[in-house]
Amino acid sequence: MCVLVKSVLWLSMLTLVWARDTYVYITNNLEGREDLDIHCKSGDDDHWQHVLHINQDFKMNFGTNYLSGTLFFCSFK
Repeated sequence: MCVLVKSVLWLSMLTLVWARDTYVYITNNLEGREDLDIHCKSGDDDHWQHVLHINQDFKMNFGTNYLSGTLFFCSFK
């Protein structure tokens, strides 16, 4: 195997070792005790809409996409 191929394989293995998921935690602590409507998406997944009552939480995780980046956003009402 040439040195370039070995180097690419070695770097790929190191990237997999260091790759971590990103965790998102959202908790409804609104002072008016109102419900919180959230809608979260990434470039690949739509986590749909969730309604959080007071003190409820929503948890999700996603992996890092090293080739094209990771786009993630949530809307709140």
